[in-house]
Amino acid sequence: MAGQTISKEECQQIERALQKAKGDEAQYRRIQIVHLRAAHGMTQGAIANATSVSRSTVSRVHMAWFRDGLKGLDFKPRGGRLNENMSRREEAAFLKGFIHQAGAGELVCIQDIQDAYEKKIGHQTGSTTIYSLLERHGWRKRMPRPHHPRRDIKAQNRFKKSSNA
Repeated sequence: MAGQTISKEECQQIERALQKAKGDEAQYRRIQIVHLRAAHGMTQGAIANATSVSRSTVSRVHMAWFRDGLKGLDFKPRGGRLNENMSRREEAAFLKGFIHQAGAGELVCIQDIQDAYEKKIGHQTGSTTIYSLLERHGWRKRMPRPHHPRRDIKAQNRFKKSSNA
């Protein structure tokens, strides 16, 4: 890296990019790292101290600059649905099977959706995955069950008779 230099034209290009990147702090910092080397001839250690990043970050930014120019400083954003089971389009198609039931005023049980979802993806998943799926697609109204699915009606009736006494 020590033998690589930045021309005056490239230095001017970096300065223009630095002015444009004022709204994006991460982008500004990457361009600033290259600018400090180009305009001031600072070492990687000095640049790391001046920009409050690690020396390896400075090295990676310089390598990206020399490999791809300004395009190399446009890092991909992090985050997103990295572990998705289905794309949004596939999710929408999956939920179409439940729209008729929901549109007819019937209750759509989360457990039914979860069972169908797990069958489609081929493995078990948590109920929060289903709640997130429904929220992503605008299914907001949640209603509690009118009764527990494994209730014991005889035990309820015995309880009613004994509590009224």
